[in-house]
Amino acid sequence: MQGMMKISLITYLLWGIAIVGFSQDLEPAQKKNKWGYVKKENPQKFVIKAKFEEAYPFGKWLDSSFAFVRNGSYGIIDRKGKWVIKPNYDTIFTQKKLGEVLLFAKKSNESFLLNRKGEIVSEGFGSVEPLNKEVFLAVKNNQMGILLRKNDVYETILPIEFDYVSVVNFKNTLFQVKKNGKIRFYDLTTKKFSEEYDKHQSIRIRDTATYETFIVVEKNAKKGLIDEKMNFIVNIEYDNIRHFKEKRKSTIFELTKAGKKGLIDETGKTILPIEFDGFLYDQNASYITALKNNLFGLYDTTGKQILNHLYEDIRFWKEQNVFQVSKDKLQGLVSTEEKIVLPILYKNLMRVSYQTPCYILATKEKGKNILALENNTVQQISQEDFEELIAIEPPQLKFIGKMKGKENVYLLDEKKLKKTLKNDYDEITTFNKTFYKVRSKGKQYFLDKKTEKLTALPPHTLLLNEDALYMTEDRKFKKYTEGQPEGTFYLEQDEKAFFWNINTQQLTPTERIIPFSSDNQMLKSQNQPLQNRERNTQKTRKK
Repeated sequence: MQGMMKISLITYLLWGIAIVGFSQDLEPAQKKNKWGYVKKENPQKFVIKAKFEEAYPFGKWLDSSFAFVRNGSYGIIDRKGKWVIKPNYDTIFTQKKLGEVLLFAKKSNESFLLNRKGEIVSEGFGSVEPLNKEVFLAVKNNQMGILLRKNDVYETILPIEFDYVSVVNFKNTLFQVKKNGKIRFYDLTTKKFSEEYDKHQSIRIRDTATYETFIVVEKNAKKGLIDEKMNFIVNIEYDNIRHFKEKRKSTIFELTKAGKKGLIDETGKTILPIEFDGFLYDQNASYITALKNNLFGLYDTTGKQILNHLYEDIRFWKEQNVFQVSKDKLQGLVSTEEKIVLPILYKNLMRVSYQTPCYILATKEKGKNILALENNTVQQISQEDFEELIAIEPPQLKFIGKMKGKENVYLLDEKKLKKTLKNDYDEITTFNKTFYKVRSKGKQYFLDKKTEKLTALPPHTLLLNEDALYMTEDRKFKKYTEGQPEGTFYLEQDEKAFFWNINTQQLTPTERIIPFSSDNQMLKSQNQPLQNRERNTQKTRKK
């Protein structure tokens, strides 16, 4: 059919427009380059004369009693061929929005929404985008507005005259509009505008399956907080307002005024007054750490004080229900009733297990030990402190411990530390899953973890295990062992590199690997001949 709108077959399929849904007793037919309508059972006889430049099937996009035709412009006829809407549409088209096919007409550079009778049911616009089945964002000449659909009529509830329009809340009932640099909010349910503001920040807080929206509004460099019904939670008098904490239906906001901070809930009720220097929140514990006069105290989310402002740091050990606190650069443990669980005498406390009992690697001014914490009671594992104690091979409770100048590997089992090696050594380090690297009487060895067999190491300045990585010039990581013979280790003796076979003790020379770094690149550049450096500089300048 010549001249009909060009709509691809793919578009038809996407829109779900099926010809079988049209009225089938009258069909478009052509005669002498004009179009009319015939009955299917008598296609030679025109029921509606062939006088149109284009003719669409009855029921296509419209009710079955109507059809689009074109004579210069598009109009609509009934089944008797009479004009229902005389030709005044420049074009007609459809768009699929949110799973629904919408019908549009365009005339005089404006688009309109049509109902299934072909009647215009909206004001003119340039484009439209549905926010949901009822609410549509309309744009015309770079201005925005909102259309609301009621019974297939699109009512303009916000004139298309704003510089910017956006949805604020999850329910699509509150809109932000901007005009001449000023911001207002519009409530679709009450059809009322808010007062004007200079700036705003929307905060969407998830509450089960939906979101609750709060808005920080700003005027004259001061901030306030309103809810999604435009009611004030706190007035515009604060230097800053931020969303401090979200926990399902409980929401906390931090207010700042004259350099001090406080906390409120979503109703505006004070949790902590504006007299603090700052807050930290432990989301797993539901506690608020508050800073005041350079010391931390602790509160719950209702504002009840748990710990006094006495500490340089507070950390909650949730599994043990105690607090690790710092005072005068020393650490200890206190209970939720602020009773001393472990005196504040330690340089460092580190948990090495979290189950009950909880084992703690404790460091004093002189010496280290393992402590067992259970039911707010602490027991020291070793009667004598270690000179050095390092946790290795997690999750096993293994340690390299140094006592009286000698080292051994210890296993913590049933609140007892037991030596795992027959002999002590001057120094022990972990090398890989198979070997410890040990030093004894000035010599270095591999110590097999299972058999405790010693293998002397050749002199070296670097010895790497099979997992060691280095960075290449193209910023990629590679293993030192790439291309290395099986059963060997990469070893360096000053500027020379070798593959060392632990079984044969053979050293095979190899190319030394120099990992890439910015320092290496700079050094490489400095070592270039002067002419090359000048040439590279000129290339850079040309770029």
